[in-house]
Amino acid sequence: MKSTKFALAAAGLSLLSSVASAEVYLGIGGGMTRSNAAERLSQTFADYVTVDKKEDSNAAFIVYGGYAFNKHVAVEASYIDFGKYVASGRDWDGYSVSDSLAAKAFGLNVVGILPLGDKFSIDAKIGPGIVSQKYHCEDLYCSSLPDKTTRKIVVSGGVGARWHASKNFAVRLAYEHFGGAKYEIERADGASFSKSADYGLMYAGVEGRF
Repeated sequence: MKSTKFALAAAGLSLLSSVASAEVYLGIGGGMTRSNAAERLSQTFADYVTVDKKEDSNAAFIVYGGYAFNKHVAVEASYIDFGKYVASGRDWDGYSVSDSLAAKAFGLNVVGILPLGDKFSIDAKIGPGIVSQKYHCEDLYCSSLPDKTTRKIVVSGGVGARWHASKNFAVRLAYEHFGGAKYEIERADGASFSKSADYGLMYAGVEGRF
């Protein structure tokens, strides 16, 4: 009986210790994206279109917030505006052909954290994400609906490192990835395509802890 009471007391103390060390944090960051969206768009052009421009990177920002249960485990939600990716060229008659994808994403991740002393830590996270992609067409080959938005659930994740400047302030360097976001394209000639794009963001940010 005493051993049972002791075990319950130890579990209670462990729970109280975990709650006492829990923190809420909010952060914002900016950096550069990388995506194969423009390449995927160019693959849907007809054989008589010569591609002369593919924009595969952008400046972007992220806002995020999380709840750290302790020094090793947290849950985190994030919003990223990945910007717009454009593929353009000209057909045999010299007419301009241009398609674009503008992407935004929401992520909800479980985060594993490894402290490296009092000032530094590294982390990795994984979880579901939702990618919203707005397709836009500006040429003679567009369907009657040149704009189309699709939203797909994908796997999101990332890795990062933090410098804890103080108890309530940290600097973060991280990479976020959302992969396999599918979208569909319909052309005026009846051709249709189903493609998927990957989006990544390398950023530096600051965060406050409460």
